[in-house]
Amino acid sequence: MTLDIINRTMFSVDVLPSVDRIGATIDVGLHYIMRYIQSPIRVPDHWPTPAKRKFDAAKATLDEFLYGIIAKRRASQGQAHGDLLDMLLVARDQDTGEGMNDEQVRNEVASIYGAGHETTALALTWTWLALNQNPAVLRTLQAEVDAVLQGRTPTMADLPHLPYTLQVFEESMRLYPPVPFTGRVAVQATTLGGFAIPKGAFVNIAINNIHRHPDFWADPEAFQPERFAPEHKTNLNRNVYIPFLTGPHLCIGNNFALMEGQLLLAQMVQRYDVQVVPDQHIVKEVAITMRPKDGLQVMFQPRS
Repeated sequence: MTLDIINRTMFSVDVLPSVDRIGATIDVGLHYIMRYIQSPIRVPDHWPTPAKRKFDAAKATLDEFLYGIIAKRRASQGQAHGDLLDMLLVARDQDTGEGMNDEQVRNEVASIYGAGHETTALALTWTWLALNQNPAVLRTLQAEVDAVLQGRTPTMADLPHLPYTLQVFEESMRLYPPVPFTGRVAVQATTLGGFAIPKGAFVNIAINNIHRHPDFWADPEAFQPERFAPEHKTNLNRNVYIPFLTGPHLCIGNNFALMEGQLLLAQMVQRYDVQVVPDQHIVKEVAITMRPKDGLQVMFQPRS
């Protein structure tokens, strides 16, 4: 669903017929990159290991799809679609006046594919696990959605009237940040927590730990959407809640993701009771993003 949204909003393309194939290629790529980062041994990139062959096949599938979108758009002879792909194709370097070639456009599009759909999908996945573990929160959420929407599909105009829905989504990303860690390079020597950080050092930032740190959060392991009510949210240090990171490298898609998550959660709550299948062994797996290792099995029951 989130992959289809990215395609329709960013590239004006319907990918539902091939959504499973495209999603699988991104999954293979993320796992390969994570293994590469964690491996203490760097084998030459051209060695045809089983993992590398699988990655190359996935990359070829994704490239065929992405380059196909780009070629079709270039062939449309300036027909405006008003989407992100149009903006990428008409962008010009300020110094040289040159536009991007197909490979450069492909790289921009691939980045948005990787970051723009899986993170939101995983945030919603973890949200359903949290809601099943906290039925009182689910009942409050359903009550808000039912009262505001009264059976109709939510629109942008409804978002300010669904504050608890957004709070649930934000609290889910606190307990289960889709990207649980990131890194920064020290541009100059500094001291952090009493430790000397030399210039050029790579510093890992454990978002998952910050989001559960008792110095910053009361009862940090509890799922409490009220933390993000306006009267409490204004008192939050901006560096203790960073699902979209912070500073000048704040995620460019943060507002899009929050809007998308709030709308999708409202629609799902409105239409279904979602029950997590009991007796599952849920294990967190990090492959750049954090997901349930073997998926999350649920049962959808239409609400009357």
